[in-house]
Amino acid sequence: MKRLLKLALCAALWLPLTAPAPQAETGATAHLTLGGASNATARVFAFGGGVWRVPKVMRLAEPTLDALGHGGTTRAALAWELLAQAKSPEHAAQLLQSYPLNAFLKNHAAKGGTVIITLDATPLFLAMDRSAKQLADGPAWAKSPIASEQGWADLTTVIVRHFKSLGINAIYEVWNEPDHALRGSVKDYIRLYRATTLGARRADPRARIAGPAVSDWMSVTSDGRRFVADFIAGAAQTPVPQLGLNRLPVNALTYHSFNRVPGEHHARVMADMRALMQAAGYKMPPVYNTEWNIAAEPPYPEGDLNGAFPNAAHIGATLIAMANAGLRGQVFQMMVDPGGDGYHAGVLTAAGTPRAAYHAFALARPLAAGQLHRVETDSAVVTAMASKRGNKTHVLVAVFPPTDLMLIRNAMEETAMSRPALFRALSKLPPKRLLSFFNGGKNPASGAEAEALNRGRARYATAQITREAWRNGGTITLTLPAAARLSAHQVIDKSTAPQSGHIRAEDAKTKSQLETALRDLTPKLRSFGMKESAVRQYGEELGARVDGRQALAQAQGQIKSDLLALDQQWVAPAQARIAALAQAQSARLARPVQGGTARRFTIKTQAYGLHLLTYAH
Repeated sequence: MKRLLKLALCAALWLPLTAPAPQAETGATAHLTLGGASNATARVFAFGGGVWRVPKVMRLAEPTLDALGHGGTTRAALAWELLAQAKSPEHAAQLLQSYPLNAFLKNHAAKGGTVIITLDATPLFLAMDRSAKQLADGPAWAKSPIASEQGWADLTTVIVRHFKSLGINAIYEVWNEPDHALRGSVKDYIRLYRATTLGARRADPRARIAGPAVSDWMSVTSDGRRFVADFIAGAAQTPVPQLGLNRLPVNALTYHSFNRVPGEHHARVMADMRALMQAAGYKMPPVYNTEWNIAAEPPYPEGDLNGAFPNAAHIGATLIAMANAGLRGQVFQMMVDPGGDGYHAGVLTAAGTPRAAYHAFALARPLAAGQLHRVETDSAVVTAMASKRGNKTHVLVAVFPPTDLMLIRNAMEETAMSRPALFRALSKLPPKRLLSFFNGGKNPASGAEAEALNRGRARYATAQITREAWRNGGTITLTLPAAARLSAHQVIDKSTAPQSGHIRAEDAKTKSQLETALRDLTPKLRSFGMKESAVRQYGEELGARVDGRQALAQAQGQIKSDLLALDQQWVAPAQARIAALAQAQSARLARPVQGGTARRFTIKTQAYGLHLLTYAH
């Protein structure tokens, strides 16, 4: 689907921004009915997030993230803090001792969460291609196939031993998006997977190995074949005699999804996974979506929906879809903005300010703790899931009209899966001509390609009609099995969510607070005999790494005690400020409720609204 990603980049020139107008009277209606117990996975609703490059303010963000609760899935990518820095397995062991997320991941695992460790860069000393050419996300050697399976296995052993020593029974994910971020073939990926298995099982015979972490389950290789199909078939034919295995273990399947229609995509992926695994003779393992959001990174093709209130509804709709599909867990991309210009995909900004996405996970949290129940709906735009615990029922309702780009990609998924070579040929068509075609223009292809596009446009047109009715919101009626009292109603929409101007202002206040505190503390840091570079590493301002843990890990004796004391002088006030801000934002989400009991409830909603309705029985 890489070509459709390219198509997405020019979509802003053609497609209208899919954002709602102010709420107006409309004929759009949805009828929801609370049904019986569901086999859906409650754990999916527990907050799960990813860390790619450890954010500069991760230290400040940790308590705010902890407030979302535990039990979800955290994914930590080792590329830039470890793998790209390591000069040998022994050097990697040293780097791991001061890895910034050691305590965070240990705490998460101790409280019942799942940890996924992603091995996603080739160290220079193991690279087959040692070119220093700069690619979009790092030097070419970091994306090279490995030159030595034994060397990679030794490195993996060190990593698994480290996290095992912390009490973390992690899942080890082999690479990140190898369909485009590993400069090699599927066979090269299988070699890497086998070496990872050897190294991990040497450190822990029960180590869980996962993959393929593709950027898109529909991804097609340059020779017109499906990456995932070739990986699963190849893994089944690759023995590991050193471990007494006649095939590679696939202890978990992982994939990514961006710009997808939630209710259709994840069900389609799971059905395809089952078919591929069964054909290869594997039992179906747990499935994790280890990266997902509206869009992956800027430039956002249809505007900054990631950083604004529509993402709250998208999160709700996606969690409901993944739970219904049977996923074991999910990892939102990402916890905290890594700090790049225009990157607004985190639940928290680079300065720790919560976005609407943060509050969406807070609204979803009650569903992780109870017995899930089905909620039948007559609308493809309005989806819901309920959870019962004690005398309360929580109903999460997401109103998410898919964007035009989502509808286009959804319309072509069937072709990508059933006829990948044909889809590959379609992907080579000029993006502007494809977009023009989907908006009513001339078919740019001929023969089988034209027929596939025509079928896709027909699906797109049908879905558009369904979507358009909800552009200005509508009315939702929820019917319960028995009379109950609505005790609380929270909603995230345009009227309640934090707005971009407010978020920028709060970021500036946090930055000013940190800069003042660190400026006052710098003379004390220097008085400990720390070198100037160490002082800067500790963090003189938000522009530097605002995280003293590496300096703390390397300090000894009285200096370490003094650093710990100073640490609290600037970290604790900033953490308290961010926590208070999150509480103030949350208070705005409450909607007044009226007394009395009933079986049927009606609510008005904006498009891109996420509602949590709590009923007392």
